[in-house]
This record gives sequence, structure tokens and C-alpha cells, in this order.
Amino acid sequence: MKKSKQTNVLMVIIMQVIMILGFMSQLPQTNEAAVENEPIISKTAKPVEGMVNQWDVTLKVENLPVERPVDVVLVVDISSSMKSAVLLNGKLTTRMEAMRAGITTFTKSFLARHPDNRIAIVPFSDRLGTIQSFSHSQTEVVNYINKLQVFGATHIQTGLNKAKELLKAQPIEVNGKKVSRNIILVSDGVPNISFLPKDKNDMLPYVNGIDRMDMEASDSEVKYYTKKTIGEFDYANNAGIGGDPTLLISNNIPDININPAIKQQYPNATFSTYYSHINSTIAEASIIKNSTHPLDSSSSLVDNIFSIGLDKASLGAHAPYMEETLSGVSTSGDYFSVTSQEFASILDKIERNLNGLFKEAVIHDPIATGFTLEGEVSNQNASHGTVTTTVNNNTKQPELTWKLDNLKSTDYQFSLTYRLSANQAVLGEGIIDSDGLAETNGITTFTYVNSVNEQKEKQFIVPKVRPIIVSLEKELLNETGKKIPDSTKEFNVKLGEDEFTTKDNYQLLANNQVVRIVHPWKANVNYSVTETLQAGEEYETTIKVNNQTTSGLVTKFKFASTEPNYTHQHIIVTNQQILRVKQVKLNVRQVVLNPNEDLVIPTSGYMQLAFDQQQEPSYFLLTGSTLVNEANNITQELFTHQQLSLKNNKILELSDIVPEYYDLYGYLVTSEDGKLITEHVSDNPTLVKNKPQVILDYSEKTEYWITFFIEPKLSPNEKYPRPYSWDYRVNKFNSVM
Repeated sequence: MKKSKQTNVLMVIIMQVIMILGFMSQLPQTNEAAVENEPIISKTAKPVEGMVNQWDVTLKVENLPVERPVDVVLVVDISSSMKSAVLLNGKLTTRMEAMRAGITTFTKSFLARHPDNRIAIVPFSDRLGTIQSFSHSQTEVVNYINKLQVFGATHIQTGLNKAKELLKAQPIEVNGKKVSRNIILVSDGVPNISFLPKDKNDMLPYVNGIDRMDMEASDSEVKYYTKKTIGEFDYANNAGIGGDPTLLISNNIPDININPAIKQQYPNATFSTYYSHINSTIAEASIIKNSTHPLDSSSSLVDNIFSIGLDKASLGAHAPYMEETLSGVSTSGDYFSVTSQEFASILDKIERNLNGLFKEAVIHDPIATGFTLEGEVSNQNASHGTVTTTVNNNTKQPELTWKLDNLKSTDYQFSLTYRLSANQAVLGEGIIDSDGLAETNGITTFTYVNSVNEQKEKQFIVPKVRPIIVSLEKELLNETGKKIPDSTKEFNVKLGEDEFTTKDNYQLLANNQVVRIVHPWKANVNYSVTETLQAGEEYETTIKVNNQTTSGLVTKFKFASTEPNYTHQHIIVTNQQILRVKQVKLNVRQVVLNPNEDLVIPTSGYMQLAFDQQQEPSYFLLTGSTLVNEANNITQELFTHQQLSLKNNKILELSDIVPEYYDLYGYLVTSEDGKLITEHVSDNPTLVKNKPQVILDYSEKTEYWITFFIEPKLSPNEKYPRPYSWDYRVNKFNSVM
């Protein structure tokens, strides 16, 4: 019984493992391995369903929460101006209540994100309020927030200084992970109290030949202000008790402490010195930014100082002072100017910057040569951020810029999808690799600012796709099926009849030219291949598509229904010249000149006939033989007439088989019978040719008249001919040759 229970438990464990593995196999895949504390980026190209040479390209960015503890000091203004009335969600309340609601929501969300996240709160007015030390407890911090009270003036510097002290006292690591240290300053006003400089010379305009204060001058008055670069303060002593952002130090400055050149430039001016509470506050922030942690000199004391100005418009003429103060305090050089209504959303964005791997990012995505961006790509194509399209001046290709900013704390996954089509330019040199693949994009960069204000860059792995090529080739064959490779004749071939093939109308030469075509096609749809011949043209036409041959001027081809099965299409359109029978006439006679009474005068002529310059004669021809050589006596009846039927053969060779003891004097050829009387005589030296063969070209003519002239010929040592015999074979004519 125990054994059975153990077996059942083992089976349950096995099934759970299988289920877990199955679940993991269904998780989305990326083309980049996760690197700790780095955003995960991926880029894919997915074939568009039902289309060839079209892909949906998707860029994905995962800004997963930082797996490290984060400390935040909230430095919050509780001066009297925070009692001012504001609207929050349509209800009248105070600025203090709006801030209280915002930091309460922030506290709950921030502390829930990571077990080691902590918050401290430093309230300030003209002095520090009760401090909330670093805590993980939502309840503790929220209870503290609910007890905050409003009073006094605005001493921002004292709040920043206390935040500095708190951060210096914290460990640099928690559970083996480095802590990110941050300050969030919230104020609705302008500093009107600050600490005195530790070095009294920082309150004198000119000491030992060095200008120590900022100057604002006119002909009547020269004012000097303490600088933003003060390095140390006397934190036990304040300058001012509230009111203006500056405080008069002295209007009776010794001459030794006034630059002589300034005194000479403004001889009639009065000279006075002032504390600048704004500059001292900015100087305090600079001290914090430049400080390192006491336990690790390689670590900055603070990663970020965020500053938020509430309801700047309520300050009137003093609004620029808020902007100067808070932008000078923040690590990024800018600040968030918001209404009380907007305050909570800005804290949400800051929370995202604290927890995410990046605060903002820019993706630069150039489209590769050989691909067309389909349609307008805009913000609608992206899950977040803004998308703009420009054209590269060199490549003339579109380039996308995708900006990710103004992100919420709950935004961690982002995507951008657009559609590409392959075009003719993908056939350019070096674009398609040896595997038949082409990259859809150029170098795609991901530039981001991380949670500690470092700018970093990564590159997407660019996807490769397989463009499908349609090749179109023309062959021209003669009547016997032999290629005519150098033809200059053009043939019209058109592909398809849809919106993608409107320009697929080609004039092809049969000169081994191959036209390669790349553009989108529909999958599993019949596309036509149509040849259009000119009027009067007749050919035997076949069209071969990937070794499948059909006869006629039109055929069909189509791509498979799914991408893995798409194949290149090789189309060969072949035209063969049609074999034609041509009826021609051949009129031949033989004339014996200067007959010898000791020789037999031939009564017939024997000719041999060859077609298209064949080496061996094809036929023999028997003709009449006569002595008639007088112009007026030559008639058509003296010729032997033959009707020939020619298919392929256009050239005939005719030669006279001259009898023994005779020799060929020559021949005469005309293509008109009207010239027989005047030209077919032997004493016509301009026309009589003394060659062994007559070449007859029937490509343009349909009839020839030929006269062969022979004459007796004995060798010099022969007075009489010796015995001889003639034996020639003949064939029947009037058949197709």
C-alpha cells in the first residue's frame, strides 16, 4: 500500500514538471538573450499571410523592472504657500492635500515593486520638519504623510542637505545588490532662505585679484550675488528669514573688494552685495551630485535628483525663479512643471524611471535597399511613443525614428510593427547572400538613458528574409528547332492581371537575356503568362514554368499557399519558326557548243541537285540538250521544267554532270523568262559564269532559268576519242524535298 502511494506521488511530480516545461515552451521567443539590468530588444520579420515578398517587421523592447533595491528621499515643501486652494479631480482643495494624495499613491506603488525599496521623507519650510527615516513599510510612511502640516517660509537648501546626510548613512548594498539612491524635490515656490557660505570671501565681489561673485550691472547700480559654485556652507547659520529670493549683504563695499576695471567702467554706480538663495540652493545640489558614498568612493552618492514645481503660474513674476532653481537642482538639467492636478501622473513617470531599465529611448531603424515601406508609419503603428519617417539622402530609403518617452510606471513592454515589401533593388550586388537571404533593415540602434542617467546603446539583430524571384526568359528557334541566339527581334510578354503586376509588361530579346522580377504576389492565386505576337507573326509557342511545359500563347503559374513552400519561378517562353512549304520552279537546259563530228552529241543533260549546300547531292535531274544558241531561236520549249516543293530549304545547288570528252564552258542564270531571247546565249560574257555549281536562292525568288554550256575537249595527245560510255542515274521529281 505504501509503495502504491509513493508511485502516485512520483507520477504527480512528473506530470507537474511536464506541464511546467510545456508552459515554458509557449513563452514568447526573442532574438536576444536577457542580460541583467539591460533592456531586452528583439526584431522579427513575419511573412504576411497570403502574400509573397511581404513581411510584417516588429520591434520589441522590454524594459523590465530593475532587479535591485532603490532608495528615495522625498524632499517636500510644507511652507505656508502650500495652503493655497487648487482644483483636484474637479473638487476644491489645497495644494498640500494634492501633494499628500500624490506622494501617498507613489509610496504605495513604489514600495510594492521591490521588497528592498525604501522611502524617506524630508519636509521643509523655513526649517526642517519631522523626518521620516528610510522605511519599507507602506503603513508607516503613509501614516507619516497624513500628519504633515504646513508652516513657514521656503528653505529648499536645508531639505537637500538633510537628504544628503540621510543617503550618506545608508548601506551601498542590500542582499548583495547595489542600491540606487535618488532624491525627489517637490516645491511650489522660490527659495527665500539659504545657508551662509563657509568661506566669507564668497560674499565679497573681488578678493586677491579674483572675482568671487556674480555681477548684474547698470550705469547707476552694480549688484553682486553669491555664486552657484560655492563649495561649502555653514549649515548652522541661515541667510534670510523669508521674503525675496535675494538678501542684501552690504551696500558699503570697500574699494579693495571691487574690481578696479569694473569701478572704472561704472564710475557713477553704487555697489552692493546680496545673498542669492537660488544660487545657494543650486550649489547645494551640485555638492550632492559631486559627492561619493562614504563606503565606496567609486559610487556616486545620488543617481538622480528629480525636481517638481507645482503651479508655477501662481508665482507671477517670480515664476522664472522657480524654473531657474528647480532646473539647476535636477540631475537632467530640466524639471517637471505641473499643476496640482498633474502631480500624481508625474510621480508615476518618475517611479517608472526609478524602477525601469531606461527612462527614455530612441530607436533608429533604416529600411534596407531592396525593400519598400508599405503605407504611412505613424504613432498608430506603435504601442507607445512617437514615430516619424524621414528619407536618407544617400540611400533614398526611408528611416524610422521611434521615441519612447513620457512613459508610465506600468509600461514595461513596447512594440512597433510595420510592413515591408521586397522590390527590384533587392537584386543589387551583395544584397542577397549565398543562402538566398536579404536583411530587411540597416543597422538598427537602440539608444537609451538608464536609471542612473547613463546614455547607452545597443543594436537590434536585423532579421533576414528570402525574396522570391520570378525569372523570365525568351527563346527563339528556327524551323528545325535550333536556337537563334543573337536575334534582335523583340517579343511582348505580360505577367498577371492584378494590382501587383500592372508594370509586368516586358519586351524580350531572344539573346540569352533573363529578366528577374521581384515584387509582392498573392499566394495560391493563378497568375497568367501571356505572349502577344504582332500582326502577321506565326510561331509554334510553348511556355515552360519550372520545367512544366504547355503549348500556346497563355499559361498559368501560382505560388504555394504558405511561406515555407514558396519557390522561385523560372519561366521560358519559346517561339519556333513554323515550317512552311514553298512551291518553286526550276527551268534547265544544256547547250552543246562547237560540236565534234567524232563525238556523240548528247541529246540529254544530266544535273545533280543539292539543298542548302549539302556535301552530297540529294537528287539527279535529266534535262534536254540542244545545239540551239542563237538568240532569236531560244524558246521556253528548249528548257526542262521542274516544279519543286520546299519546306526548310531555301538554297539549291545545281551542277552539270559533264559527259566524257566534254568540258563545262559556263552557265547563265536569269529569274525572268522574258530575257531568254536576249541573254541565254554563250556570247554574253557579262552573264556567263564559269563555275562548277549554280547557287539558287529561293528565299526571295520563285523561279529560275538556267542554261549550261558544254563543249568538246580532247587531251593534246588525242586526235580521236577513245571508246567511252555514259551512265547516269535519275530520280523522280515533284515530291517534297
